[in-house]
Amino acid sequence: MALRIKNRKWRTATTLKNGALRKAKRVGKLNFNKMKNVFIIATFISAFAIMTAFTSSNIKNSVNTEVTYKSDFCKGWEEGYCEGWKDVKGQYAICPITPICPIPEIGQDTFKGGYNRVFKACRKKALTNYNFLKNN
Repeated sequence: MALRIKNRKWRTATTLKNGALRKAKRVGKLNFNKMKNVFIIATFISAFAIMTAFTSSNIKNSVNTEVTYKSDFCKGWEEGYCEGWKDVKGQYAICPITPICPIPEIGQDTFKGGYNRVFKACRKKALTNYNFLKNN
């Protein structure tokens, strides 16, 4: 039995069947590869969901607390920095951002110690800035 194909070649029915079988096998392989990929992705998603769903109870109950404590020295440091700047720039000048308060020296851990230590340094910085702008 022979069949006529579009390109006007004659082929037997068995050849056509074999071609159809080859195509069906190819489609089967594609479907198998797609299913394999879907299965792998589903496995990863399931594993991730299971690993993140169960955590130990002591992690949930622990609370991190951060304590910020400003000593008198640090309060004096902030106020002295602003006052040192205003001493040079004028009473209505905007104070720059205060640097982080250092560890006080022994015997200088009072408000007055922090104020005096930074007042001199900030005044010097403001004068340097003022002279630089004045000369240029």
